[in-house]
Amino acid sequence: MQQSFPELLEQMNLSNLYSYDAERTEARLEWLKKIGRGSVRFAYLDSGLQISIENQQMKQNLVLQGQHLHTDPLKFYFLISGEVTGVVGWPTSSFILQEGHNCLTACGGDGAQMTYYADRPYLAVTILLAPEFFRAFLEGKSDIPQPLLQAIEPSAETFFHTSPTSPTMQIALHQLLHCPYEGLTGQIYIESKALELVALKLAQIDESTKLRPKNSPLQPRDLDCIHHAKEILIDNIESPPSLLELARKAGINDYKLKIGFREVFGTTVFGYLRNQRMEWARKLLLEQQMNVSEVAQAVGYASLSRFSTAFKDYFGTTPKTYQKNSQSH
Repeated sequence: MQQSFPELLEQMNLSNLYSYDAERTEARLEWLKKIGRGSVRFAYLDSGLQISIENQQMKQNLVLQGQHLHTDPLKFYFLISGEVTGVVGWPTSSFILQEGHNCLTACGGDGAQMTYYADRPYLAVTILLAPEFFRAFLEGKSDIPQPLLQAIEPSAETFFHTSPTSPTMQIALHQLLHCPYEGLTGQIYIESKALELVALKLAQIDESTKLRPKNSPLQPRDLDCIHHAKEILIDNIESPPSLLELARKAGINDYKLKIGFREVFGTTVFGYLRNQRMEWARKLLLEQQMNVSEVAQAVGYASLSRFSTAFKDYFGTTPKTYQKNSQSH
């Protein structure tokens, strides 16, 4: 299914590839079985926010192409599961967005392309917000972060920023996806969570700009080694190597490894390992196939109390409470 977005929509309309149900503030697209399974839900809020939730799995690769205009909304995209590749903006920049990551795209006047791969489950939340929303809100303020100014001001150059989804973002996404209310109360709740995600993403962009060193000692080969070290950690998450052993396996000295992890991932080597363990634990708890003790062992914690403490520090709630709340939705 390799075609532009307008052509795709035209073919879908002609071929009846999905069922569509629309109300005043909500809409739902349901894929037919010959194309894939799952749906895309849309919500249109009075504040001008537009939210879509993708929960789908396609039978063929899906390539969407579009055009970014200066007047288009800012696009906040949170990929919870799946993997998306694409090309965006001018000058063009290719990217790979993996699960547990997010991106903000804004401004620019050139094309964008995103590829969704067949036979992979996708769960993602997209928040669209008009630039005028920010301009009105920020009018008269002098302490506006430079990345935010770059994102909302009309420019020929596309603004694009991708980063890992933080634990606080993960909680807000979970709450948005499992809204406990209906009607007007539900709309207000969803809008508040969407704005929370927008604020967290903008804060993340500002923080990453401040953390980026001006004169990094890292060379391109060093960056390759750091990404290799990350893969080693993920592959050995239950029993990770020591820092020196990890550096040796990745082909880099421990000094550059420590600097590189802070520069590339915004945390220490074992801070990154903890983050990965917590995200894996969260997924296992949501699957409801293991109890808390089994999850603790699966992610490399010999002590249940240490796991519970680490999980609460990371997500703000205990693993038992998190799993119980997930069961109720």
